[in-house]
Amino acid sequence: MRSAPLVLGCALAACSGAWLLLEATPHGIGVSPDSFNYFQARLRHPSSHHYPPLYPVFLQLTERLTGQAAWPASRLLSACLFALNIGLSGWLVYLATGWRRLGWVASALVTLSSAAQGVHVWAWSEPLFLLLGCLLSLTLALYLRDRRLWQLLSAAGWTGLLLLTRYAAGAWLLTGCLALLRRVPPEQRKRSWAEAALFLGISVLPLAMWLSIPVPNSLTPTRQLGWHPHTREMVEVSLTTLQAYIGVGLSAWQIPRLAIACWVMRGKP
Repeated sequence: MRSAPLVLGCALAACSGAWLLLEATPHGIGVSPDSFNYFQARLRHPSSHHYPPLYPVFLQLTERLTGQAAWPASRLLSACLFALNIGLSGWLVYLATGWRRLGWVASALVTLSSAAQGVHVWAWSEPLFLLLGCLLSLTLALYLRDRRLWQLLSAAGWTGLLLLTRYAAGAWLLTGCLALLRRVPPEQRKRSWAEAALFLGISVLPLAMWLSIPVPNSLTPTRQLGWHPHTREMVEVSLTTLQAYIGVGLSAWQIPRLAIACWVMRGKP
């Protein structure tokens, strides 16, 4: 099979990443106030806290499968998620470009990325969020190419799980709808709107069901949503973050990475 070398290369990078993470955290991964809240949330009713419930659920499943406590179980969970994110990153790049070598390079760069490593060495929900985002990107890209119903339903399902992992997944939901409504011939506009409506409805259903669960020992029967208006400080932070992403310069580490990418692009898939 033509994709066999790609799978083997991405799998090698994924296993290397998991091994590196475990070797770098012999005494456990980092914990923060959010981490302690996740540890506590796994022991309580899913609606008894304001955090999205999916990461505590995965944490509890890992505990039961490994027989370990929450902290060491979160280390194993992060290692598995790191490996899956590495492999899926390479596959997504290959799907977008059709070049195996770029898939290998992408997996290697994610493995060696200090940002990716830094996220996975903490007991946070971000690694699970990244994995579900990769799966959403993969299935949505396949649907835009093949137009098969199961691919659209899968993309909507991954989006629903994303919303149960982090509320920031609203951006992914909007992106998915816009992708389905992108420039299409006039005779296909009704179909595109129907696809976007189906995607939106299935995506928000899990979050709506979770929000409707009665909150134990609460004066209100259901969970209440709050509105946090944008302040001037929030706008300034957003602009600073955007400037940092757009105006980042070439560091000593980025130059060889670009050189490797340019060399790879000269070859054949």
